[in-house]
This record gives sequence, C-alpha cells and structure tokens, in this order.
Amino acid sequence: MARRALSPFPTESAQRRLPQAGAVVLAVTLIGAVGYHLIEAWNWPDSFYMVFITMSTVGFHEVHQMSQMGRLWTVFIVVGGVSAVGYTAASVVELLLEGHLYGLRRRRRMDKQIAAMRDHIIVCGFGRVGRQIAEDLSSAGRDFVLIEREDEAGRLAQSGYPHVLGSAELESVLKAAGIDRARTLIAAVDGDTENVFVTLTARVLNPSIRIVARASDDDAVRKLKLVGAERVISPYSTSGRRMAHLALLPTASDVFELIADPVHELSVQVQRIEVQADGKIAGNTISALDLRRQSGVLVVALSSGDKMAWNPDPGRQLQAGDLLTILGSAEQCEKVHALNGAKES
Repeated sequence: MARRALSPFPTESAQRRLPQAGAVVLAVTLIGAVGYHLIEAWNWPDSFYMVFITMSTVGFHEVHQMSQMGRLWTVFIVVGGVSAVGYTAASVVELLLEGHLYGLRRRRRMDKQIAAMRDHIIVCGFGRVGRQIAEDLSSAGRDFVLIEREDEAGRLAQSGYPHVLGSAELESVLKAAGIDRARTLIAAVDGDTENVFVTLTARVLNPSIRIVARASDDDAVRKLKLVGAERVISPYSTSGRRMAHLALLPTASDVFELIADPVHELSVQVQRIEVQADGKIAGNTISALDLRRQSGVLVVALSSGDKMAWNPDPGRQLQAGDLLTILGSAEQCEKVHALNGAKES
C-alpha cells in the first residue's frame, strides 16, 4: 500500500495571514507618509522617516514641529501602524514555531515508525536510481527506510517516505535506519567508493543482511563483492543488456518484465529457497512433493553445488542445501516456505 505523503510545512493559516499583515503594514506606511506630506508639507524622505520612527516606537524626537492636525495624524499612525507591525511580527513567530514544532512531531512519528519495522529494506541514496527504487517498493507495499546525506531541495521530505538524514557510511546512521532488524540493504549512492564503505559497514553491523549494491564499472563490482555485496548491479550494463534483449527477443523481454513488475495484477514472483534438512522437502523427489498441486508454484530450476538444471528431472531427490527456484504468487511461494521451514534465500 502506497504511503501518503506528509507535508513538511506548517498549516496554511499562518502562511495566509503573513502576506495580509505585510500588506497592511505597507498600506499604513504609504498612507502615513502621504498624510505628513499633505498636512505638514514635509518632503517625502522626512515624511517616510517620521512614519518609520512612529511605527517602530523607537522614541526619537519629531522631525519638525507639528501642527495640531499633524499630532492627530501621528496618533492614527500609532494606533494603526503599531498594531499592524505587532500583528505581522506575531504571524512571523507563529509561522516559525509552527513549522519547527510540526517538524519535531513529524520526526518523532517517523522515528517510531522506523523503530517498529522488522525485516524491512534500507535504501541508501535518493538520486535517480534511489527514487525509482523507492517508488517500486512503495507500490509493492514493502516497508523501507531511505538514507540520504542531505535534503536541500526538500524532495525527500515531501515524498513522505520514512528516512534518515546523514551519511550511510556511518554506523550511527545505519543503526538509526534499523540495520540490525533489516532484511535487505540497497547501496544506491552515486559514488562507487561510498557504496563500498556502505556495504562494508552494513556487513559488519549485520552479518546476515542481504546486500544489493550499485556499481559503475567492473572494478567496482569486484570490490563490492569482496566486501560483502551478494548482488551488484551496473545501471549502464543492465540498461544496455535490456535494450539488446528488446531488439533481439522482444516477446521474451515483455514476459520477464511482466513477471518482475511488483505492482502488476498477476503478482508473479521468482523466488529461490534453500532446502532445509528439518523441512518436509528434503529427502523427497520433485514428483513426490507435487508442489504444483500442494502450493500452485512451478519448479523452474534446481541448483546443487556448482551445477544448475533448468526444468529439473521430477525424479531427482532433493537434498539439504539444494537451491530450488520457484515461480508463483506471493501466497503460493509462502506455502513452499512453510513446507521447507525456511524463508526465501
């Protein structure tokens, strides 16, 4: 379920009153200067100066000796102008306090939301790649936390996504995002060096977490795998390979895109599970299990050691440690996990 965006700004009441109050102050200033100019025949600089010192209540002496009518006009400026200035100042203070308090309340709610998450996904980086990841995760209804160094443009705050501001390379920032309870971390920062440090730090803080990292070249891919990334994606090579597939195998590419789409009505998933020794799968053949009837999934592939077989032999006996690749809906895959007694690997 997509999360509703929370506005990072205060309510409209103070924002609407501030321009109105400013307009009143400007009107009183102009009218007051015109009055002094007509009543006392003062020049414009002296007229405006008299209005300013009167409205600001600084207590300076009168610019020139005033007539009785000029004094009455000054009383009008004191009543109208000082009230307008006070109203404007109050609106400014309210706007600042309202925005500050709202930001504190919103931050507290977000911290509680993050603290309650379990088996969530941490996305490091909110650039072009990170934003697309966040949109897909939100559309799929998955819990996730974003980490971004800063949010000067306010895009992250306006998105309403749970987030932590700071460098993902720091242990304190990863801990604030719930690294110890997270299931997966995606290192999608723009720089390869940063992604290497993020991956290394995350692996130290949570040795069992699954890490997917972004890399720009083959050298970065090798380094990221060395420091603990299970999957490394290069946007450039991936997009090039995807375009080549569309040119060579357009129909097949459409099918795989349909399967990979997390928000499509078919909700088809490809999952890989490791056969557990204490589950009901180990020791049975694929035909004897009849997973198609029991759960509705299709057995796509079977990996044992370094060998992988597509559309495996139904008579093949499954052993603990084998990797079974299945295709089905989320509910169907969960039935297989229940039989196996383990989560997706």
